[in-house]
Amino acid sequence: MDFVVAQTRANMEYFGSKFPWSATKGLKYPIIENIEWTDGFWTGLLWLCYEYTGDEAFRQRAEQNIDSFLHRVENRIELDHHDLGFLYSPSCVAGYKLVGSEKGKRAGILAADKLMERYNQRDGFIQAWGAVGELAFMGYGVSQGGSIPPNHMGPGIVGAIMAITAGVNVETALALSIPFAVGFQFVLTATYTFATTLTGAATRALEKKNFRMFRLAANLTVWVFFIVGCLIGLAAALSASGLEAVINLIPAWLSTGLTVAGKMLPAVGFAMILNVMAKKELIPFVLLGYVLVSYLGLGTMAVAITATAVALIVFFNQNKGGVAAEDEEVVFEDGI
Repeated sequence: MDFVVAQTRANMEYFGSKFPWSATKGLKYPIIENIEWTDGFWTGLLWLCYEYTGDEAFRQRAEQNIDSFLHRVENRIELDHHDLGFLYSPSCVAGYKLVGSEKGKRAGILAADKLMERYNQRDGFIQAWGAVGELAFMGYGVSQGGSIPPNHMGPGIVGAIMAITAGVNVETALALSIPFAVGFQFVLTATYTFATTLTGAATRALEKKNFRMFRLAANLTVWVFFIVGCLIGLAAALSASGLEAVINLIPAWLSTGLTVAGKMLPAVGFAMILNVMAKKELIPFVLLGYVLVSYLGLGTMAVAITATAVALIVFFNQNKGGVAAEDEEVVFEDGI
């Protein structure tokens, strides 16, 4: 812990009143303004060091950061996402709990108010973002609290095997593979649970200043997921003949019903995501995509390339202001 405190003290002088970016460049953290979703972690680390050492230097710098967080929430700077808890709990709420910071209290309450704007009262959830996989799973978004949605990798892997080996159409393969979405989520949850046991080993190694063991324990999670991925791929490949036999047992009337259901799933998923994310500014792009597919008959790749071209045109036109590149404000996208 003393090593962590020493490293934090050195970085505190390096960053000053600003913040580290969420990732390194050339093994160094770029210095940025308070605009990222990870900035609360840095201030939280300062509070932890103050709690451990009682050094007023950590407290003073953390309270300076609270001023920045209060300014950010009052002016709503880069807060249109679901990571407000990451931002304001370890920084401002922690400051209020530790030293009774009134600014921290106010910032935390304003952040909670901002987060409530993302609450969907009808369906009872806080909007995060849509998935980037199949349309059928876009409406699920990501997990909220204890809710674990089905995982789109199940249909992505098993559905592809069904379509290739058994010759079923895409719609039927999608409908048949939905149970595997639930199964994959159970596997991933079990993997995450096992990976949490490595945290204790990493902490003990760090306390003993055994940095080699710490690096091993900290990075072993990557290998755990790699092994699980290989096992899933192997199991999916070996089950191809079994899946084909099961599909052959399905009567024609049920196969027809599954095909109809499979055609409806992408529409339902897309409707779910539009229900919480649609904005009037995006309606022209939705209409453009509809025309490209329904009237011009373009395929997925053609629509994707067209959408990319439109996005680039919009992006470049937004940046036409005659401002020098070095004077432009750098904005980083949020996202875990």
